[in-house]
Amino acid sequence: MLPLAVFTAILTLTVSLYQFFAFNRLKKYILSELGSKRTLPQTARPKVSVIMPCKGMDQGFSENLKVLLNQDYFDNSNSPNYEVIFVLGSSSDDAFIHIKSALDNYPKTKTKLIIAPPQYKNVHKLNSQLTGLKACDKESQIIVFVDSDVVASANFLENLIAPLDDKSIGLTTGYRFYIPSSYNIPGLLRTVWNRVSAWEMADPKLVFAWGGAMACRTETISKINLFKLWENCADDDLSLTKAVKDLGLKVKFVPACLVASYADGSFAEIREWTNRQLLLLKYYYTELWLKAMANAIILFLITILQLFFAVFYLLTYNPVCLIPLMSAFFLLLSELLLFLSSHKFWYQILIKPWYENKFVSHKIDLDFYESFNKSLMQFYFILPLAHLILPIISLTSIFINTLKWRGLTYKINKPHDITVVST
Repeated sequence: MLPLAVFTAILTLTVSLYQFFAFNRLKKYILSELGSKRTLPQTARPKVSVIMPCKGMDQGFSENLKVLLNQDYFDNSNSPNYEVIFVLGSSSDDAFIHIKSALDNYPKTKTKLIIAPPQYKNVHKLNSQLTGLKACDKESQIIVFVDSDVVASANFLENLIAPLDDKSIGLTTGYRFYIPSSYNIPGLLRTVWNRVSAWEMADPKLVFAWGGAMACRTETISKINLFKLWENCADDDLSLTKAVKDLGLKVKFVPACLVASYADGSFAEIREWTNRQLLLLKYYYTELWLKAMANAIILFLITILQLFFAVFYLLTYNPVCLIPLMSAFFLLLSELLLFLSSHKFWYQILIKPWYENKFVSHKIDLDFYESFNKSLMQFYFILPLAHLILPIISLTSIFINTLKWRGLTYKINKPHDITVVST
């Protein structure tokens, strides 16, 4: 009993120290990047094509369009130096009328609204992205891919593009920051999962692009042969991450391009979302998936062992059980302190300047601001549950190869061999 108790305590404390190290590495990275943020003079701003695949209406969609079409990114003649290409699967899509309305209000920004042809070889999003890529202005030097639910800042494009001035960087990326509303347990679980995943963004070996906000030079896209890479493929960002790194180029996380999104959903929706993230990791970024599996196994093992010692102590009052239980208390306490520290950190980085200087008139942003403040105490109660549920969800990705995405179901046979199961 004593050796198992000591082993459990050591393993638990090791996890606690790793979490502290990983978060502080990310914090140091973000502060350093924001302190040395690159800017581009108007005379040096390359022409940009922004591709936004759309399917259905996301929360805040209309507000997102307004910000994207009103970017602070101009050429020497003070005209917008970018185009936005919207790609839908059908003109009957709910997003179509909203896009048409937004375009009328921003006539100076060059835009294209395209209906993608039917696809059977890759997922809907990639088909839309490749359709948009074919329609890009031939003079564009940078291609930016964004999701339709991204709440961007007014200088989003400049922040995302500026690091590409360094030729050793082949791909830049933002990252999604989920904010749950009050007492939405599935949303809180998704937020915990997502914020812990963000720790890898500061690791130069494992950093990955996020398809909701990523930019790449057109010459790099040509070298990769993106049309071939995404043919019969289920993933955009992780496959592009691997291809860029295989060229000997770096992937750069740009903290100024953190974007906020609603985290809320049902347990079924969050399960589907988490399943998709892990399944794509398994097939398109195996190194990171293996690390995620190792983390899930360790955390699940710790949770089971701690529950065993808790029950055994209640039955026998054996003092040996207090050794692992004290380490469990230390882990939870350190996680609570970590979330408190990160809450203050994320507030200073993302929420405060955003709320005070940029979009205070937009109701969507006020909702984010209020939800962010209210969510802190709820994390204190969700963490023990996350220790049990999230590892189980993660480990189930070992046994599955089917994912659901925007109402469609796909089976991944191999990275470049997928089947549309249902439409």
